[in-house]
Amino acid sequence: MDVVVWVEDGGEPDELALGLYNALLAQVEAHPDYVRNDLPRQSLQELLLLLGCTELNPECSTFLAEVTDSTLLAWAEVTERDGAIEVSFRLWDIEEGRLRTSARHGLRARSGSALREALPVLARSLLYENVASLTITSEPAGARVLVDGEQVGITPLTLEDRPLGYVQLELTYPEYVSHREAALLDIGENELDVVLRSEAMARTRDRDRDEAGGLPPAVGWGLVGAGGAAVVGGVVTGILMLGTQSEFDDVTAAPGFDRDEAERLRDRGQRQARMTNILLISGAVLGTTGAVLLLTRPMEDVSPAAARAPMDVALLPAASPWGAGLDLRVRW
Repeated sequence: MDVVVWVEDGGEPDELALGLYNALLAQVEAHPDYVRNDLPRQSLQELLLLLGCTELNPECSTFLAEVTDSTLLAWAEVTERDGAIEVSFRLWDIEEGRLRTSARHGLRARSGSALREALPVLARSLLYENVASLTITSEPAGARVLVDGEQVGITPLTLEDRPLGYVQLELTYPEYVSHREAALLDIGENELDVVLRSEAMARTRDRDRDEAGGLPPAVGWGLVGAGGAAVVGGVVTGILMLGTQSEFDDVTAAPGFDRDEAERLRDRGQRQARMTNILLISGAVLGTTGAVLLLTRPMEDVSPAAARAPMDVALLPAASPWGAGLDLRVRW
């Protein structure tokens, strides 16, 4: 049996189409009843064009049998309309000139790790029919189960002889929030355990979220930005303070140094030291306050990077000829 990829627009297969091709190819090779013919990968349109056919029909099957030396032809198709993505598989019986079986699956995205893991299962759905089972349990038990919008019973429940691929599930229970999930069924036994959330708990959680999120994220980011600006200002004045310290050392190291000049440099250095401390402390307070506001908001309001790497701020004592100082260290 030969495997070809059919791309709807007749162009070159994209990443998803190639992924489908490779998945279908692997499943054919692993199937105990099929042997893959070593024909070049091509689109179905290209294959039909070589045969002088406009569509796959019984008449064209005669030419297919001669060209491919195969009894079955499998292919995958990717279609996308109005933002909806669908992949379909078809298995054509060349000898009988008819479609033997087909499978269709809707997708939410064209890429991603979840899709890559699902492609082999979707490809298997063409070669194995109704070989999956799904056992559904819930807390509390007795939840009503809908499969693809159709009620099938209450939990605990086992569904036998199901087709492979995605199935849309919905669990409902009085005074509990409905649970919706797209489950991927593979060959054999599949299990799904759902813990339903009471409506009262959901309302409490929503209220707590609203209270915790009283200030918009812009306030937190504004404080962090202001804190950062203050820290930068403190660093600048600290550098100026070091320059003044160097001038003071040069003046006082000279024999018979000018005391008025030394006092002027000392006063300027002290002012710069005080300004450095004020800016660094203000920056630390503003930055820490902003970070706390951001990190205590609900997780959906915090960026994934911020959630993974909270800001660590440390204020350490530092020596200065003009008095006590602070060394601000920020680690993300």
